[in-house]
Amino acid sequence: MSLVDDFRQQRELKQAAAAQARDRVAAWQAAVATLCKRIEQLLDDSIKNGFIKPEADTVHLRDKITQEQYQIDRLKLRTDGHAVVILSPVESYSAGNDGRVDMALEAGGDKRYALIWVRRPAASVDEQWQLAPIDQMGKVGARNPLSKDTLEEALRDLLGFNRSLQ
Repeated sequence: MSLVDDFRQQRELKQAAAAQARDRVAAWQAAVATLCKRIEQLLDDSIKNGFIKPEADTVHLRDKITQEQYQIDRLKLRTDGHAVVILSPVESYSAGNDGRVDMALEAGGDKRYALIWVRRPAASVDEQWQLAPIDQMGKVGARNPLSKDTLEEALRDLLGFNRSLQ
């Protein structure tokens, strides 16, 4: 094999890795967009009654492997009491998971939740996302499938409506 062949092979490997990274980021962007729509569906009653106003914006993240920057959706839930809950994508993949979106009050506070994306191609949106509390040390607690009940319980906890959640 010649030196030119070695260079050509290295170029092809780099191009394949970059294409794989773009595909992974595109899947993550689509999953987060779908999650935002699903959350709005789950909170439809509160939105229709004017207690929650969803707002979407875009944030910039950097791919851990390629270091390329990309845009992704972020959802803000403005509440009737003027508190804002932000659902912000943190990373497209983390240890053992395909992605994570953190949910916390915009003004801060001691409560946080994580929506963890566990990619299961044939599964529904609710089965692909799990909701879990995050403790003070940043450790993710017990996971539950995303549902209207688990989402509302997390929001109650974040907003101080329910102090009995762990």
